[in-house]
Amino acid sequence: FFFQSFAMATSMPQPPSVVPLESWLDTFALPLMRDTEDRHVCADPPCDDFRVRNKYYVTKGHERKGKKERSAPSAFRLVRVYLVPAKAKIDHLLCDALNPSAARFMLGIVFQVNVKDFVQHIVFLFEREAANDATLDPADLATFSTLLDQCAEPDTQLFANRLKILPLLSAGAGAIMRGVVNNQPGQLAEALECKQYGGHKYVEVDVDIDAYKSDSVFTKLAKAAVGLVYPKVAHLTVDLAFMIAGLSEAELPERLLGAARLHRLNLHCQDNMIGTTAPGRKVLMQPTMSDMVREIRRSMGETALQMADMLEGPADDDDADPGSLPATSTKSVASTPRTPRTPRGTAAGPERSRKRVKKRGVARQFQRFGHWVYSDHPDYKYAYEAVPAGASPPAMPAGASLPPSAKVLASPALPDGAADRSPFATYCACLGKCASTMRKENPPAVL
Repeated sequence: FFFQSFAMATSMPQPPSVVPLESWLDTFALPLMRDTEDRHVCADPPCDDFRVRNKYYVTKGHERKGKKERSAPSAFRLVRVYLVPAKAKIDHLLCDALNPSAARFMLGIVFQVNVKDFVQHIVFLFEREAANDATLDPADLATFSTLLDQCAEPDTQLFANRLKILPLLSAGAGAIMRGVVNNQPGQLAEALECKQYGGHKYVEVDVDIDAYKSDSVFTKLAKAAVGLVYPKVAHLTVDLAFMIAGLSEAELPERLLGAARLHRLNLHCQDNMIGTTAPGRKVLMQPTMSDMVREIRRSMGETALQMADMLEGPADDDDADPGSLPATSTKSVASTPRTPRTPRGTAAGPERSRKRVKKRGVARQFQRFGHWVYSDHPDYKYAYEAVPAGASPPAMPAGASLPPSAKVLASPALPDGAADRSPFATYCACLGKCASTMRKENPPAVL
């Protein structure tokens, strides 16, 4: 333990000068590590202890085949580590968190970890550091740049599929745990669910730590490593390096994208707990079922009334054949102008915006359907409105009278529960009651 603490103290990096993002994400930033006694902090670790595939890792017959070496300077610089607790997993967390006018390309890696009754989002945010490319061989730099550009293209999942993680326990772990975890790389997409999202000058990769894909060898190793580290993470110093997996000679050597140090991290921290969406995200309200039904009824009613007008033709054409189609029926229903309809509850009689004319034939059926959908028939207000117990019915306008059908509906002979039904349901119930009565009072031949 003494040697581990000494080595860590001598290799502890200086805290970087971080410029705030000026977004909601700044609230969740982990403090920077100042001393080995700090807790729940982060830092940018040295990359000397990480080993990656060299240029000849898959070259047959080469003396360096299958060997790993130190990486070139990392391509990205750690901006900060953020801990965002939420009530549910949030995909594409960085959608509205980054500055769209940022000059450099940014990479965000988000670990989604289930912690009891909430989800902890560990966000590793990196920024492209072109100054670290100065010491690279031009051919190696061209290889890395080509692979990075391919992974960062829009509408691709290549970054998520190729992302590799390289863990290193710097302090707090025993020899057995270090042997199982240290420098054991793994392609995350081989064992866990990974999703890639893109935006203006940034790429985000979401990794669901609890969503194991299959029982592959790496899945078993990942489960073993997580099972060892997770319970003791509050007492460990964990360095995590990320890279793009090189699978062929044309994609080698591998190079670290960036690394982050988590020192005695408290995953149970619930400070500034958020809900199911990111604070800066614009949530589009989804229409409710009642809104959708209301809109469908409105459009159907408008169409039915327009069809009734087209089938009937001019209202004053009393000599027209009810079954013939007028010339206006060749026009589009949507292009047929209509007088604005009177809202439901408007008084009947001369106060209506236009004189109501009953259609004939098929047009009459469309008119009835339209009245039912709109609920704007002048008699509906008095025939269907429920009257509380002990209250008097609503007053009718002067000169208005209920038609016989409305009087039947409003009479005490209404079926049980009719007051709680919709106009159409009440209408159907009354028809059924009348039909039943007619069958008792009249022979079938008359019916």
